[in-house]
Amino acid sequence: MLDEYSPDWIGRAGLDLGPGYCITIALAISSTEALRRAGVPGVLPRVYDALRREARLLGGDYVPVAAFDVGGHAVLVEENGGMGLYRWGGPLSMGTVAVTAYLSPSSGAERLVITRDGAAVAEVDADEPEVVRTDDPALREVLLALVADAFQPFEDEDDPDADGMPDLLRVACEYVGIHPSVHDVAVPAPGAPVRFTA
Repeated sequence: MLDEYSPDWIGRAGLDLGPGYCITIALAISSTEALRRAGVPGVLPRVYDALRREARLLGGDYVPVAAFDVGGHAVLVEENGGMGLYRWGGPLSMGTVAVTAYLSPSSGAERLVITRDGAAVAEVDADEPEVVRTDDPALREVLLALVADAFQPFEDEDDPDADGMPDLLRVACEYVGIHPSVHDVAVPAPGAPVRFTA
């Protein structure tokens, strides 16, 4: 397994993913191709902070969406969004694979979905990390190993035996074999505010 993954790339790059996020990694396509497939209009290169401000000016339904080129793959980042999970997985995965890590901003539910050629082929729910929903036994074994490696116990002083949860964003990155860094995402990238519709 890849031990080099670090979650520092998120906060140090100015990405505020705490309330919720949807990050989709589309294999072997460029950031501009990923945005084209997703139908994101008005794409301009900008730093993520500027994109966030523009989304806030447009109102509560808009989320900032940017795409970064990392390790030969497109990484689409949505703060408080879910389009990668609900709408874009199909078009992003045509002729390739898309891996989406999602944290719901309303319920806190976490999911990982792998889509291939427009069809979901695997899913992991952070509340049931020992269950990988897939018809592919080899893929199940790979994901179970990655989930186990990414497991983070809760730091609960009142209950030292409290369970934890896997970092599904780490699982997505390790499945694809990328290690995003601050340098990958702290640069102007193509993106636009998008109205979120599930």
